[in-house]
Amino acid sequence: SRKRSFCDNSTKDSEIKNDKEANIADAREEDYDRARQTLQESVLPMFVSTDKGIEMLPTTIFHVVFGITKYVVLTGHQINMEELREGLVQARRYIIDMFNEDDYEAIEKVAAVEVVDAFRETRRLWEEGKKSSGYTMSYSVESIEKVLVVSSKVVVDDADFEERSMFASCYRWAQLNPFLNWLVEPAEVTGRFEIYVLYSNHELYQIRKKNGELIDVGQSKAHPVQRLWRFSRDFDSSESADSNADRPWILSAMIGPM
Repeated sequence: SRKRSFCDNSTKDSEIKNDKEANIADAREEDYDRARQTLQESVLPMFVSTDKGIEMLPTTIFHVVFGITKYVVLTGHQINMEELREGLVQARRYIIDMFNEDDYEAIEKVAAVEVVDAFRETRRLWEEGKKSSGYTMSYSVESIEKVLVVSSKVVVDDADFEERSMFASCYRWAQLNPFLNWLVEPAEVTGRFEIYVLYSNHELYQIRKKNGELIDVGQSKAHPVQRLWRFSRDFDSSESADSNADRPWILSAMIGPM
């Protein structure tokens, strides 16, 4: 079935219940399953990929370990995974809270332009839907059960890569390989470190009519869905580990469903 936007008023009548909220107690499991699937597959801008260049994301444990190890070797900064996880939970809650408060200036400080634009566009669609139908939309992350780094990579600034000889290219490859770099001189490079984070959380998305009734009884409770976000931070291997550790993380992309 095609993916549906919550602002799409062409949803089949059989998929939308006009029961009064007093009848929410009569909601069936299939009502909740439908609402959960619709939420997971929504094509609202804040739920789809803001990086159109990503087609296939490698998510093996090798890619997670290789990327993190490469970053540690280049910068000397040891990553505390428990602290990282706590920070990622706080980041998701903060960004969603700022979105609900329409504080896009706050989001701009911790997210890429494309991400901010996606949130702005979502709000615009909500306002248009409210004007045309009278429906109001609300969204919140009720709980975050699991945060998992599913992939990571180091992107090095190599502007002159194509101009290098074969020997120079192989040498640079060895310098950047976390398992071989001890054989050659340390590399002095700049770039960015990226981690792809899968959130398993419960989200509450509701659409209400003018009288306050839910348009779908399946929206009466939060549903378990997954979101994939990418966080990035710049680095400079010529600087100290502490200096690199102080560089901020930003939400560089929101990726579509895996």
